Amino acid sequence: MNRNLRNAIIAFLAPLPSIVFYLSFLRSYSSTLDPELSYIHSWCSNHPLLLANLLFFFNVNFLFWVIGLLQSSHWMIDVYWTVIPVMLVHYFASHPLGEYNKWRSMVVVILTWVWSVRLTHNYFRRENWEWGAREDWRFNDLRKQYGKHWWWLSFFSVYVSQQMEYKRWPFPQNSTAPGLVYVHIPVPEFKQFSEPRQMTGVRQEQTCSAPINSGLFTKLVERGEVKGVFSGHDHVNDFCATLNGVNLCYAGGSGYHGYGKTGWARRVRVVEAQLEKTKYGRWGAVDKITTWKRLDDKNHSLIDTQLLWSKNTTLDANYRFKCNKIKQH
Repeated sequence: MNRNLRNAIIAFLAPLPSIVFYLSFLRSYSSTLDPELSYIHSWCSNHPLLLANLLFFFNVNFLFWVIGLLQSSHWMIDVYWTVIPVMLVHYFASHPLGEYNKWRSMVVVILTWVWSVRLTHNYFRRENWEWGAREDWRFNDLRKQYGKHWWWLSFFSVYVSQQMEYKRWPFPQNSTAPGLVYVHIPVPEFKQFSEPRQMTGVRQEQTCSAPINSGLFTKLVERGEVKGVFSGHDHVNDFCATLNGVNLCYAGGSGYHGYGKTGWARRVRVVEAQLEKTKYGRWGAVDKITTWKRLDDKNHSLIDTQLLWSKNTTLDANYRFKCNKIKQH
């Protein structure tokens, strides 16, 4: 049996322990009343995140490591980083505690598959369509660097470290995340602002919106989570104003292919959503949303820095940060 075929068979068989165990759990769960579940299956039902990590540890970290030692090459981890996200998507979607919107979930699954197929194609194209042709060049360097100790160090350097990266992914937001809406044509509610004291920025032309109000803005206010609506279309307006707790912001004209105003620099609006840091140094929920504008002038000036929303603060409509707080931008 040639090496290419042997590696292909190994790659297909390697994840089977986790797949078989998880399918047996699902089969047992669907055919058994909850109080009658075995201790192991009951634990699997109540701890989906821990179960995913245990399967990863024993099947990827340990089993892949043993295979890598036997073959003197840790090539398989590269292949599976193109597949593991797809496996995780289906794992969480099929778990008994999984809650999701059918159509949004379907979109996520399809996009994850598209990403995985594209990355897998790129991997095999790089490897001249062979399985296990070579391992990551960094592992080769580490093998030379650590010599006889590499056999046990590889467990931590190649596998455990990657699981730690997986665990550093942002934790799900427990509450509804603040939403931002982007439209080209402004909603009619932009027309309500004409006085400089009502806004941050300038109005230099009328709001050109649809003649009939569709009720979009009213529905966004009713939903409650939307904190900002951003619009273009009217090139020489660039203000932000607040109505019923929602920020209505113009982007300002950016390109030179459309109309502008002589002496008024083209500009772009930047919107930044920052995540909070947890006590363990991981990323948590959305902490605050800020915005500012960059001008296409000789200094690429930064103007009109605003805090649009903060998790811990009730904001005034025209609350502003001092620009020196975000000089890094």
